[in-house]
Amino acid sequence: MNIPKTIILIFFPLLIVRSISVQAQNPQIIFQKNYGGSGNDVLYQYYTYTQDGNIVFWANTQSNDGDISKRVGTTDMWALNINSNGSTNWDKCYGTVMSSMPKGICLAKDGLYLSGNIDTTGGSVSSCHGKYDYWCAKTDHTGNIVWEKSFGGSEIDYLYNSISTSDGGVLLIGTTVSNDGDVTGYLGLSGIWLVKLNENGGIVWENYIGNKDYTTSAVDGIEKSNGGFVLVGVDGHPFDFKYTIMNLDANGNLVYSKRYGGSDLDEPRRIRQTKDGGYIIVGYTKSIDGDVKNNHGKSDVWIVKTKSNLDLEWTKTYGGSDADAGSDIIECMEGGYIIAGGTGSIDGDVKGIHISPFTQKGDAWVVKIDDTGTIEWQTCLGGTAGDGASGIIQASDSNYYVLGGTTSNDGDLTGNNGGIDLWYVKLSHHPTTINNILDKNTNVSVYPNPAQNKINFQLPNNDYNKCRLTIYNIIGTKVANFDFVSEYSWDVSCVPTATYHYEIQADNILIDRGKVVVQH
Repeated sequence: MNIPKTIILIFFPLLIVRSISVQAQNPQIIFQKNYGGSGNDVLYQYYTYTQDGNIVFWANTQSNDGDISKRVGTTDMWALNINSNGSTNWDKCYGTVMSSMPKGICLAKDGLYLSGNIDTTGGSVSSCHGKYDYWCAKTDHTGNIVWEKSFGGSEIDYLYNSISTSDGGVLLIGTTVSNDGDVTGYLGLSGIWLVKLNENGGIVWENYIGNKDYTTSAVDGIEKSNGGFVLVGVDGHPFDFKYTIMNLDANGNLVYSKRYGGSDLDEPRRIRQTKDGGYIIVGYTKSIDGDVKNNHGKSDVWIVKTKSNLDLEWTKTYGGSDADAGSDIIECMEGGYIIAGGTGSIDGDVKGIHISPFTQKGDAWVVKIDDTGTIEWQTCLGGTAGDGASGIIQASDSNYYVLGGTTSNDGDLTGNNGGIDLWYVKLSHHPTTINNILDKNTNVSVYPNPAQNKINFQLPNNDYNKCRLTIYNIIGTKVANFDFVSEYSWDVSCVPTATYHYEIQADNILIDRGKVVVQH
């Protein structure tokens, strides 16, 4: 049985073809640079941000020149590590002698987990079970492979994403139609297949989630701070998919799920846990009814905000009369959220698109919203050819890093290497809301920082009845929270090397926030 094309296609880059009042000054481009060779070099949605402030693109390349040092096969998985100023630290290609597809990158405790899809052996791939396999490799900090393994059965096993887990391992998220090999519990239709690996690549558990009546797939996920996972994906029949959010236990078993959408196609791309304990999902919708309100045109960026129990809190659509879609969303340090995606519209919420009357291609689109989804500002990035944004990062200096792809060589671009290039844009930060810290004289002690084993958080007195420490990773996803009275020691011995943000609330009042570094 074939994997439905609509599931696979939702990860193609947002190089959209064409068929509000802004309440704050738009950010300015501080720096931009594109990367690639004479072929197509495509960033889907896969990137990570390291503890030393570097960005690792996990892309697909057909080039064997330019910024690509050495290709393995006809189409490779390409890791490109750059610093915040855009200079290349290192790059490496991975894959078989044929085609390989990147499908997930995340931090390991002492390096990276790279994952993708392979359909043969050779190159950097030692084994393959069948038509398509999950492939995962652990590398050191410079991309050298420590181990690599393939997982699957004799049919199609299609990976969509991977996430780091708190025990130092990795969770592979995808779909399968296999009923043998590493796969157990297959029910007869394409369903979710989860593979939990330890840090040495051994299978801790694997689990199939699906049914006999319709297709189910997961495209992104997070590990909950109190154990278990939340996945987002789709289920239903092709062209009638809905956002489906699934709450799982620590062994990958489905506890409950919620579906949101309308009578047409609604497809999510990214889920983040929010500071209030809920979740926010970004993707796109073609629906005009049900949970979808005020669709502007062919497709809109669609945001779904839920409570911690996955009940709906609010939804918003953004766009114009043409095709618009969201790829990534993060919660901002100053409050609210920022969305990265693509637009082909010239009206509605979209202002300043770079449109050529001869090509009619779209732009990367970045939208800043407040805590209730109201637009604070938006900006279009690109040239007169096709451009799109796949990822967004807020750096420790509060500026935004936009990651995407481009075929332009004009407008905001100064050149093109050929075909589709990776594109990195650093945007200035223009805060529109301020989270005030009530007591600036609290003088919370945080030590040691950086740390390998434990980080201590100590208040100067115990005048508070209840304190809560919340830890976020560099892109704003909640990692953990802890209740304490006057001091707490966070065990980071199994926490991946990275920079983390923290907030401390005392009697429900924010009293301190800052940054800590875990360094193994």
